[in-house]
Amino acid sequence: MRRTIPVLFAALLIAGCQPASKVRRTLALNELQNHAGYAEQQGDDATALELWREYVDRRPHEAMARYRLGQVLLRTGEAGEASEHFRVAHDLKPGRLDYLEALAESLHQSGQRETMFQLLQDTMSEGGLAAGRMRYARFAMRAGLVDEAEESLRIAAAVEGTGSDAPYRMLAELARQTGDPDAEIEAWRTVLWFDATDAEANGRLRDLGVIPGPSLAIPPRTGG
Repeated sequence: MRRTIPVLFAALLIAGCQPASKVRRTLALNELQNHAGYAEQQGDDATALELWREYVDRRPHEAMARYRLGQVLLRTGEAGEASEHFRVAHDLKPGRLDYLEALAESLHQSGQRETMFQLLQDTMSEGGLAAGRMRYARFAMRAGLVDEAEESLRIAAAVEGTGSDAPYRMLAELARQTGDPDAEIEAWRTVLWFDATDAEANGRLRDLGVIPGPSLAIPPRTGG
């Protein structure tokens, strides 16, 4: 079966000396989306950027297009502009955690720290309180705010209770970053309560000079 040349690029060849923007504006929205996606797959962010801009110009209240345009901008080092589009996407679809994560990431990369932390505070309940606390802690860790990150992870652990080891894995990572082996050992021992055969926990404990065994696991804290 003959391989079809993407319509946009075929149109540009046929148009000859016609401006690319004139040809681009003849495409339907679904064609713009398809060709922008194709350009991204080919690593052609310049073309993808042009096409997603055209899509957003035509339909500014389309959250998906704002998000995709923001992703290209973020990849090309335009985090500040990307944050503007991610914010619109998140405002339009507040339940989409990928839009929220992208907005926080773009604010972090563009140095808008105060705005980023306000966003993370305001959206703490999106995806559940424990997830919101871990999301806050992750960015706090990247910003070097150790105490804030630990406090947020302790709250996440209390909310999760015996439901998930995720907060303890993050506590272990934080302790490793800050050079606190006792706290890291405690966190990994709690992970073992959830699964005594956990390879990462057992491997790291051995690195820390602790011999894993059936009595090593400790239950999650249930108090404050």
